[in-house]
Amino acid sequence: MLGFEEDEIGNTFEDWQKRLHPDDRLKTVKAIDNYLKGITKTYMI
Repeated sequence: MLGFEEDEIGNTFEDWQKRLHPDDRLKTVKAIDNYLKGITKTYMI
């Protein structure tokens, strides 16, 4: 991620999720979950 040193931010899904804007969090996580469960064939926001 631009503007950060490698050791400044975590590299887990939870760390990434914390950086999402609160208004986008539910929609984004649901889209990823649907893709991983095979409900949708693509992941696109």
